[in-house]
Amino acid sequence: MPSDGPLLARAAYDRAAHHRSDDEWLATAWTQARVLVISPKSATPVADGPELAFRASADVPADAPRRFLGVAGDVPYFAVTTERDSLDDGGEWLTLRDVGPAIDDLQAGLLTSAIALEQWH
Repeated sequence: MPSDGPLLARAAYDRAAHHRSDDEWLATAWTQARVLVISPKSATPVADGPELAFRASADVPADAPRRFLGVAGDVPYFAVTTERDSLDDGGEWLTLRDVGPAIDDLQAGLLTSAIALEQWH
């Protein structure tokens, strides 16, 4: 259940900045990662609930820009930016404004960070 705090201030994961320059760790983490896909327009696929539709790293385009978001528990999270039509999922894509109030703190923090990194890059 989402907290009552400000939407963009919610984060339930460790950004693990100490791993960002460790290429070996990042390569291993990528093989175990849950990946949040976003479009250049900052939309993301959602599942029922709504829940963000995380993917395995093997299920995203290999040439898509990837960004390490952090870890929650033992799970590394990355974001990948790609055009919607590069994924043949037929699912619904929504923006942070659409899903932010309905998703939990972990998902809200990850999506906010993914969008911020995409916009920064």
